[in-house]
Amino acid sequence: MRRSRWEAFAVLSVLLVGTAGVAAPAFHYYGGKVVSNAKVVQVLWGTGFSTDVHDNLAPFYTDILASPYMDWLSEYSTVGLNGFVDGQPGSNQRIGRGTFVGTVAITPSTNATTLSNTTIASEISAQIAAGHLPAPTFDWQGNVNTLYMIDFPSGYVITVSGGQSCQQFCGIFDTLVLSGKSVGLGIFPDITSGGCQTGCGSSPTALNNITWVHSLILLDVVTDTEIGIAANIDRPMAWYSNAGLGDSGNIADVCSGSAQATVAGHSVAMGWSQTENTCVATVSNLAVCDGSTTHCRECSAADNGQATGCTGAKAVCETDGTNSAFGECVACATNAQCSGVTPVCNKVDAGNDTCRACGADPDCTGNAAGPHCLSTGACGAAPAPDAGTGGGGGGAGSSSSGGCSTTGSGPAGPLAILTMLAVLLGRRRPARLS
Repeated sequence: MRRSRWEAFAVLSVLLVGTAGVAAPAFHYYGGKVVSNAKVVQVLWGTGFSTDVHDNLAPFYTDILASPYMDWLSEYSTVGLNGFVDGQPGSNQRIGRGTFVGTVAITPSTNATTLSNTTIASEISAQIAAGHLPAPTFDWQGNVNTLYMIDFPSGYVITVSGGQSCQQFCGIFDTLVLSGKSVGLGIFPDITSGGCQTGCGSSPTALNNITWVHSLILLDVVTDTEIGIAANIDRPMAWYSNAGLGDSGNIADVCSGSAQATVAGHSVAMGWSQTENTCVATVSNLAVCDGSTTHCRECSAADNGQATGCTGAKAVCETDGTNSAFGECVACATNAQCSGVTPVCNKVDAGNDTCRACGADPDCTGNAAGPHCLSTGACGAAPAPDAGTGGGGGGAGSSSSGGCSTTGSGPAGPLAILTMLAVLLGRRRPARLS
């Protein structure tokens, strides 16, 4: 985890409450990873927390992660993008809503109250390895979705690149590498003491300032997860503006001088929207995702069959987080949405989440029409024998093996055997010569 001088300047803007609004940031994608669907774990470092941090951040995360606050971030998806500097393919991720995993209190291995970001990251790694913190989870491509948002009680000082909490920053985000995977961290001093109470947020209500800072870091880490391991303004950074003093930083940094917004009843920071060309907390009228665009609202099961959700030929939402179409309206998500001669919901990249014909009996397991794959591609019961052909069913010159029709001669039917026997018995013996 390396922090350079330019990155330290990026976090300075978190303290600039009341400064002039952003003028003209120029965000570029440098090729690094973002967070597809954030799974937030709130980590309490030790004891001695206020009720606002100990109890009230959980509902904040729960509400915000499942709200339009996350929808507009889809404009920072990386699907089909190449790095701005090296021109190489990016991470190919779409950003959408997330979930709150829970709050976990840890007993750190150190009693020190002045801690560097490197020491904090090492402790989080050890806590995960020991099973005290939930292990990271991943999107369908294997990119980490889990974010560890770490809160400290009053009396702790956090340092990074020569900067100090409540003097140079109200909160920071960093990158932890576990088994070759980049994991996002948010690190927060106590916002109500140590100088943070006068510089971190403009509300007279402490909780509003706490959630404002936490949401600011959330926006930044989701859109630039690997900044903590970047040596320069280049890959593995993701989204960053290097437009000059006041317009440089991550998407929430450049808007930190803007007023606090309210989403889902919580005070939040705004972020820079390139499509709206201003600082926003939400963007209205986003189309639901259907695979045709990445700047969209990911669907949920509640959108199934809805005029403003999943409708027409794509009337079902894919809710399997391991599927490449997660969050998109699709033709089918399970076999239950397929029927007739295309009774199987395809689950491979070519034609993913579209209905296809069955190929063998296992495709029809549990199908209401029957457990066998028929020659038509439909599922059904085993074909009945055809008495007039000698075939085992399915017409002349065909037989059925497990319900799937195949060409070739079948075994003789019972009626054919009786007919042959009658012919043999009915033959006359030749007359004897006297």
